[in-house]
Amino acid sequence: MKLLHPGTKWSFRLRSFTSMLFLAAVIFIFVLPFLQVTVNNTFFFSLTNKTIIFVFCVIILTEIFARLTYNAWKYELKTKEVTLEMGVIRKIYKSIPYTRVQNVELHRGIIARMLGFSTIIIQTAGYSGGGSSQGRSGAEGSIPGVSTKEAEKIRTFIMKKIGNKAGV
Repeated sequence: MKLLHPGTKWSFRLRSFTSMLFLAAVIFIFVLPFLQVTVNNTFFFSLTNKTIIFVFCVIILTEIFARLTYNAWKYELKTKEVTLEMGVIRKIYKSIPYTRVQNVELHRGIIARMLGFSTIIIQTAGYSGGGSSQGRSGAEGSIPGVSTKEAEKIRTFIMKKIGNKAGV
């Protein structure tokens, strides 16, 4: 099984950091006032040692989760299917047969273009998975960080497999 492009770690870092900031904001807004934690008789925090330690812990947790996420993502192109392995907390194993694949899309966001990777979106026939990975309807699978050249090769390979099933 292949790992993702190393630049994908930055994408995972940004997602993790955004989630951690959201969690920190929820804690500061909703939890701390109930604990009656005040600084200078206000609920606004000045830059104290505890705040610095908290921010440092958030950054460390973000980095750990980003690395775990990166190491958990693997993909492989087999003769009859694409296999995906993902997940840190909940492990997910997917096999997508080429016979069900309808289309393969390549997406390159701003960060992906700067770091030189693409996201491969695999759309299949009959997929009714409600929400899908990467939020794309009709997409049963996605590979979030493959080098641009490798992504083009994978897309071409899968499209040839699709062409073979149609007798082209």
